[in-house]
Amino acid sequence: MEPKMLGESIKVSNVLDVVAHPLREYAKTLSSILTAERERGFEAGSPKHVMDAALTAMLLASTFFLALTEKLKARIKQECEELAGSQCKISTRYDPDWGYVYEVKVDTGARKALEANLKLQEKFPGIPIVVEWAGQKDITDEELVDYLVKIAIKGGFRVEAPPGFNAVKVVRELREG
Repeated sequence: MEPKMLGESIKVSNVLDVVAHPLREYAKTLSSILTAERERGFEAGSPKHVMDAALTAMLLASTFFLALTEKLKARIKQECEELAGSQCKISTRYDPDWGYVYEVKVDTGARKALEANLKLQEKFPGIPIVVEWAGQKDITDEELVDYLVKIAIKGGFRVEAPPGFNAVKVVRELREG
């Protein structure tokens, strides 16, 4: 599979292809090892061989996944710095509802940071990216909500209200307060 160039969109299916290709190769390698051992007289179906093969596959898959996460992190950082015009710091955290979330901190105002976030979600759909700005909040609350909705849509995320959320009550409180 050809690597994507800077600026091209990465779809979740492409990421899954990148992950699946090496794992298929690892599975073939493990299969050939077990076949060779069977030919030498070892019982490939013994619990020890099954456990060894499973542990090896898990180790290889987790190592590859970490490498993929780091590569994706570097791509997001590079894109963000280009879009925001400032240095970006990036970290990842695991969220049980969203999976791995890429958190990016930029030294710019809200508008520029949110524009960068919107463009990042266009380039990396299906990958949760959150951009935090250190500069001024140079947008209204309405513009902020508009940006957040656009970012969620571009990222392919469905936003759900938590149980007990009352939108009418929130709007009423915002208008009164």
